Amino acid sequence: MDHTYDLRTFEHQAREEIRKLSNDLYNRLHSITEDAKFVGKVKDIYHQLPVVENLRCGSWYVDPTIKSRVSAYFKSADGHYNAWTYNLRRPNIQLLPVIVEHSGCANSSKHAVFYVNNLPPLFSVILVDSTRSGKRIPDALSKTVPIWCAVVNRALQLRKIVNLALWDTNLYTPPDAVSKQEHWQIEARLDGWAHALAASSYELPPLSKPLRPVWITPATKEFPTFNNTNTDFHPIICLSVSKVVQDGLQRREAGYSYVQGAGDDHESWSLGLTPSLFWECRDEILKVPQDEMDDFVRELVRHRANLRSDGSQMMLPTPIERVGGRIALSSNSELPADVFSETRLAPEETDNDYCYLLMNSGLAEEPRDQPQQSIGRSAFVAYIQIDMEKKVGDKSLAGQLPVALQFIQRCLSGGRRVCVSCDAENSDLSAVVAMAALQSFFDDDGRLISGEIAIKPAVNKPTLRTRLQWIIASQPKANPSRTALKRLNEFYMSPR
Repeated sequence: MDHTYDLRTFEHQAREEIRKLSNDLYNRLHSITEDAKFVGKVKDIYHQLPVVENLRCGSWYVDPTIKSRVSAYFKSADGHYNAWTYNLRRPNIQLLPVIVEHSGCANSSKHAVFYVNNLPPLFSVILVDSTRSGKRIPDALSKTVPIWCAVVNRALQLRKIVNLALWDTNLYTPPDAVSKQEHWQIEARLDGWAHALAASSYELPPLSKPLRPVWITPATKEFPTFNNTNTDFHPIICLSVSKVVQDGLQRREAGYSYVQGAGDDHESWSLGLTPSLFWECRDEILKVPQDEMDDFVRELVRHRANLRSDGSQMMLPTPIERVGGRIALSSNSELPADVFSETRLAPEETDNDYCYLLMNSGLAEEPRDQPQQSIGRSAFVAYIQIDMEKKVGDKSLAGQLPVALQFIQRCLSGGRRVCVSCDAENSDLSAVVAMAALQSFFDDDGRLISGEIAIKPAVNKPTLRTRLQWIIASQPKANPSRTALKRLNEFYMSPR
């Protein structure tokens, strides 16, 4: 009898069973709920601190009732060995005002200092993330965040807007997760990244103290204590919420298998469920038996999609602050229903002063079953279709961008704001068209240029990069692909 074969078969079956249990929706959601309780515990300890989700995994663990208005996007890939980087496409500078506005370091009444129990306040954030089996702390928290802290500290020093005598620019990493050699290799690259950030168009608010990461996990025995009098840095509390378990899986008495890092890679298990929908319906979802969970979630997602399609679910466009909100971004599914109406009132007849440029990629379904047409169902709404894969032709960016810019210019000249919107599956479109509008109609200080479209500021890769930075500063999720940016560069800089 071949015992080796039997052992291999057993191991294969065991791995398959672990994979099946790990991807089970019931197990994932109950595991997320278990870990979210730890987030609540840490929030109770540092009750005055905002809780910031690190997209995308961290979003599953943060109760919206305690969540900050901003999110972070620290990618683990930016901390992977020999691939370390500070990426100006993911600067995470939106976190700095959260610290500034409560620290009293800005000369403005809105930056008031709040005291809790008559003790000096702590100015910091709790950054929530998780990781799957094999690690206690994800690379995003053990390396990408430390890189960010050190780079921001050095960039502030380079811009000479901090107290240089007291300013700490050292790199801090957890010694049990980052070796001394790797720490030194990262440290050698910090100055280059800091000079790039200091030379960028991103606004860096003055901080009263440098940033420094601090790590907390479920294995933490004693939670560190800070206050603004005795702590000489702003602690960025890196909270890795999942427990380390063998094979990333552990059976619970409550009837589910605990999955370490359950919120990770949600496309493989969520069936379309989103963190926001999960938290909105959490109590109802968690009551569903395991064998009925998949069908229940599918129906819930389908019902929510129907609500979105009839316009009952909507969000306000995101204004680009650098140009005073004259250009804004959105996705078609989040727009108010009246935008898609043929009888839409003019902006002056409503509280909505936006004109809308609606786009899709040519791959997704057209928004709200509207007929395909190039421009102007009304003077205030236009619809175009762009296939970013095409370099030339009517549906290419080069073919449709002049039409889009003509509409945007007409609206801006009439004193209207313009919302650039696209199907959610292709956010490249809204970002690159917004970049083109910012390049064509606004100067390098963000001021609207009067005159014809032919009167343009100088265009080159640095000026386009600056416009992208304006967008990211207001909408950190904006991340157009290299292909989309290449098409935009070709539009402006290739002979026509």
